[in-house]
Amino acid sequence: MKARRIVLYVAPAWKARAYATIAGMSVSGAVDMGGAMKALMADANLRTRGAEVQDLVKRAAPEISRLGKEELNVRAVPFDERAYLSAAKRFLADELRAIADVFDADAKRLDDPKGRAKSAVPWRPAIYVE
Repeated sequence: MKARRIVLYVAPAWKARAYATIAGMSVSGAVDMGGAMKALMADANLRTRGAEVQDLVKRAAPEISRLGKEELNVRAVPFDERAYLSAAKRFLADELRAIADVFDADAKRLDDPKGRAKSAVPWRPAIYVE
């Protein structure tokens, strides 16, 4: 298969903040799911996304638990993946020999033919190849 276009969907800002909070609470490497949910639900903006936040915690907890102390410290600070990947678009296009696009997963009128954007989490953008 020869790709014509590669699309990367980066996680929304609220997921990046929530992920950073979870990583910051996990200094020992173990994630206290109850404590993480309690801390995240204290944020009024996240409270309105209760089920989505719970899904994020369930998905991120095993990954965060496997990280070393240095990596936890890095991930405890929100990271602007969109800016980073947008700056790397030219490199990605050259390496993959395809058009490379980067979008926010929660953008309005998003070009997402396979519905991949909703699976984007911080440090793991969703990918669509055509």
